[in-house]
Amino acid sequence: EVFVQDMRPEVMKSFMAYLYGCLESIRPDQAMDLFRASDRYGVDSLRNECLYMLQAAIDTENAAAIAQLADEHQCEQLLDACIR
Repeated sequence: EVFVQDMRPEVMKSFMAYLYGCLESIRPDQAMDLFRASDRYGVDSLRNECLYMLQAAIDTENAAAIAQLADEHQCEQLLDACIR
């Protein structure tokens, strides 16, 4: 049994499905959490997919939260997209 305290079970399920090639698409409501997980565990392909999804989804309601995520993970590309 493995405990991952900073990831919701449904996000972990999606993360593992991605690793095993079973994730058909990233759910928009999980993009930020999957970005965090992929950055933390070095899964660059998933990180990039989440990055592109987050960049496309930036609006006035979520720009601050996405900018904070970008800052926490030193992602200049995402931070720049929030500032534009």
